[in-house]
Amino acid sequence: MKSFFEGTLIISNILLILLSIIYGYFIVKKKKTSESKIWIYFVIGSALFFISEIISFLNEFYNFRLDIIKSILQICFGILILFAFITKYHEMES
Repeated sequence: MKSFFEGTLIISNILLILLSIIYGYFIVKKKKTSESKIWIYFVIGSALFFISEIISFLNEFYNFRLDIIKSILQICFGILILFAFITKYHEMES
């Protein structure tokens, strides 16, 4: 049951990265530079979260002790998403 949840997390993260790339393509196509910063935050944040899930997978099956690295990557993910929202709302005020 636990591997099912991990598998769905990895698949959902892959889909999130693909959707971010597609969204970024449409932003670049419309040449909106203000939105492209937000897109970069989301792509990098999604990649960090995906890497942290891979580290969790390695931790479970190969008994590596990488919990601190996973925690750091998830904190970086949260910070990048926070930066994306701050950038978005800061530009709306201006």
